[in-house]
Amino acid sequence: MIATEGGGVGIGGRVLMAILLVAVVAGGPCVWLRGTQAVGGEPLLHGAGGTAPVGDYRAAPPELPDFRGAPWSTAPVGPSDVAGTVYAGPVSRLQALGVLTGDGEGAFRPADTITRAEASAVLVRLRGFTRDDVARAGVVPGRYADVPVGHWAAGYVNLMDSLGVVRGYADGTFRPEGPVTRAEFLTMLLRLLGYGERLQGSWPERSMGEAERLGLIADREAAPDEPVTRGEVAVLVDLAAHRIPVAPALDPAGRLPVQVWLGKGGGAGF
Repeated sequence: MIATEGGGVGIGGRVLMAILLVAVVAGGPCVWLRGTQAVGGEPLLHGAGGTAPVGDYRAAPPELPDFRGAPWSTAPVGPSDVAGTVYAGPVSRLQALGVLTGDGEGAFRPADTITRAEASAVLVRLRGFTRDDVARAGVVPGRYADVPVGHWAAGYVNLMDSLGVVRGYADGTFRPEGPVTRAEFLTMLLRLLGYGERLQGSWPERSMGEAERLGLIADREAAPDEPVTRGEVAVLVDLAAHRIPVAPALDPAGRLPVQVWLGKGGGAGF
């Protein structure tokens, strides 16, 4: 599940929805309107991070299985509140892979925002970690005072922290219930795909520029400081899952992320 808490925020109107719909139907990257950036506070994810905590969860992440390619043209039926929208395909495909789930009541709530803890959970599932992996990581004390053992997201945050995908604040907190901006989520996703070394430099320009270069977004100035929504996260993760190759350092063969990491080969059926 990517959002179990937090209020809903609209995406930006019918024009944005139309642009997103055209982009996805045409097979192009996710597009956001160029415009004035929201006034933001300190970046949540690009600051200096300390040494990852010592614990059993620091074992090597899942190995990359052999990739045989899988069609990605159709999808199972998804939640009712995304039916007929730009989010229907991405949400349905990622739910079938176990990366995303709804709210337990048959809805997905695409306009709601996503928290830092929830984003960590999505990326853990995207990377192919199992529930047992999360459980083991969750009982080891991490380095964030506000994500103690027993917190529902402790395992998710610890795993992503151990891989350098997420980082906390200088005061030793992670602020798991804080919202994630568009630039922050893109940074997390790019780090997971192995492009972290290309993100060094000015914030958030390097992250937005790399996301544009890879085809995740069409405009590097697309309101990086605005909170990202559940629907947008679904579109971005779906693009990363079947169109964006992992960095050569992770996989010299240039295979595709989710299909490889989750072992979805020729029998995936979508």
